[in-house]
Amino acid sequence: MKIKLYCPFCERCIGYSISSDNTGLTKILVKEPKRLRKTQMIHQIKCSKCKSDLFVSMEFTDQIINPEN
Repeated sequence: MKIKLYCPFCERCIGYSISSDNTGLTKILVKEPKRLRKTQMIHQIKCSKCKSDLFVSMEFTDQIINPEN
């Protein structure tokens, strides 16, 4: 699954989120989150057009509880 990520200020494409299945959730945030979940990663980037600081939140939504079954 390939999703384009856009800057919320200038609507320019800032990158892609590519995953092999539908278990990931990717969001563009304007402010850094105060708390992180265990399955969440935050990456700080700068838009190349408007130079604003953005935060990309990547998170797993569905997790395999018992991979042996």
